[in-house]
Amino acid sequence: MAPGGSLPAGGSAFGQPTNGTTASFWSSKLGIAVAAGAAVGGCALIYYVANRQSTTPPESKNLTPPSESVDEPAGSIPTIAEKQPTHAENSGGGRSAKFKSEGNDFYKQKKWEDALRLYTEGIAANDDASMVAQCFCNRAAVYIHLKQFDKAIADCDSALGSDSQYFRAYKRRADALEAKGDLKACIRDLFKAINSCDPAVQKSTGLRGGKQQHELAMRDFDRALADLGMHEANIELDRRTPMLPAKCLIETFLEGYGSYLETESEAIDTLTEQIESAEGGSAGHLYYRRALAKITKKKYATVLEDASTAVKILREAGGDDSSALVNALSLEGDWFLFSGLPKKAGSILDEALALQSDHVMSMIRRALVHGQMQNPTEALKILEAAQKVEPTNGAVTYFLAQMMPRAAASQLSTNSANPVDPRDPRMIGAIVEAEKYYNECLKHDFKTPMVYVNLAALQYQQNKALAARKNMEIAEKEWPKNALVLIFKGQHLLQGENNTESMQCWDRAAELDPQSPLPDLQKAHVYLQQGSTLTQGLACLRNCIKKDAKFDPAHQLLGQLSMQSQDWKTALTHFNEAITYAREMRDLSLAFGFKEVCTMRLEQSV
Repeated sequence: MAPGGSLPAGGSAFGQPTNGTTASFWSSKLGIAVAAGAAVGGCALIYYVANRQSTTPPESKNLTPPSESVDEPAGSIPTIAEKQPTHAENSGGGRSAKFKSEGNDFYKQKKWEDALRLYTEGIAANDDASMVAQCFCNRAAVYIHLKQFDKAIADCDSALGSDSQYFRAYKRRADALEAKGDLKACIRDLFKAINSCDPAVQKSTGLRGGKQQHELAMRDFDRALADLGMHEANIELDRRTPMLPAKCLIETFLEGYGSYLETESEAIDTLTEQIESAEGGSAGHLYYRRALAKITKKKYATVLEDASTAVKILREAGGDDSSALVNALSLEGDWFLFSGLPKKAGSILDEALALQSDHVMSMIRRALVHGQMQNPTEALKILEAAQKVEPTNGAVTYFLAQMMPRAAASQLSTNSANPVDPRDPRMIGAIVEAEKYYNECLKHDFKTPMVYVNLAALQYQQNKALAARKNMEIAEKEWPKNALVLIFKGQHLLQGENNTESMQCWDRAAELDPQSPLPDLQKAHVYLQQGSTLTQGLACLRNCIKKDAKFDPAHQLLGQLSMQSQDWKTALTHFNEAITYAREMRDLSLAFGFKEVCTMRLEQSV
């Protein structure tokens, strides 16, 4: 729930890993040629970071095979199909080898029809099984260029019939399957490609080129999983019904709105009595006011119901003054966003803005929908427009500060699997600008715990430790009974590796809010990163779920830990739970990606 304030977790405040890793994101934590335990060390926690921020989904890759990717009779990186001496090599060159070599020349010139004819003649010559397999594979590459994907798949099938460890045949079949939209089959072929050129196997057999092929396959595996995760997440968002997330996540989000919700502190019972006797538009007003009162009293379960009822009544009542309907629509959109339906929220907020284009609260909420849908650049545009309407609105300024680093990361990133380098000058510029906005919040008297906490996070990132500590001290002094402040203070203390003091902060936070799973999550991260305290870390994560079964970050992390121990069935259970309760597009897409790997592993074990 990034928009309403940073959620404490491992990683930096801006959605980037703190260990500077450049390792492949997915394959580095899915049990593929990776040492056990590596995932918990740091980079596996990027999915759940202080702001739960991320880059935009990766663009679909160009499926056109590069010219140098055809199998050559001899080359710098021989294919798996060439691992045994071919007939052509023994005899000085057979007919299949000759046709293949001539076909490769035409392929490099992008003369597809000529290449197709020669590869077909090489297959027909049939004087060397290995060379024929390469002709099938290279002809498949031509078919991909010609967008004849079924034929490409059939040729790869034939090539693999001769050599079940043929890397490029798996790779090209994966490309064709992806072009047809069958991402699940594509991922399975990429997994087979990875296994076919495992560097350890290559070393034992004396083959060359395995490491480069392995890295290529892992890169594409990462990207395909990310694409599949985003695809499945979009489908999930379209079919799910409203469900509020963990209570602690709602409250963290609402902290970012500041004091606007405090304007309605009426007694819920009194409003209920008034609703019973009210008619027409006045009933709509009362339902809206009761929704706000429930938020103030932390009675979240039926807020959306009241807001939706208010919208329905006010629509039916009509009238020249649409301000009441706009307010109700804005609140309804907000709670559809909370309930995990950002697309529905967006359409409702668009209706509110169609009625009143300068309604600042609706503009803020519409921006937050874009943020949750991983489109921070569009969110930033809306917030900048809102600032022009109300230059001193603290909530607008606060969310501008929230979105600035996210938008910069989105614009700089080319692959969501490899986070942007936080040392990039453009990223640093966005962080400096965000710090300026947080300071403006304080000038506008928009003083919430999250302003000080996020300002401190930015200052720590810029090595302004003294200023950061000062802001955390102010937050703790102003809100001594706010558990979130202590949770973030503990996280900041980790910057100086003060694990003992961090644990003490989280213990105090747990005393202030015994039902919040956030302190246990923080402790779990520390235990897991230490490596030697895995049992304690697992106990903390299970305690998170015991406190709130909807707390999806605990399910995500328990799923990853189960994957490390190759308990695919348990991991699958946790990722299914994470999918049920996750509200951020990024969290959903990651859970779907992990789920697919668990499913694939379980299929292999049958």
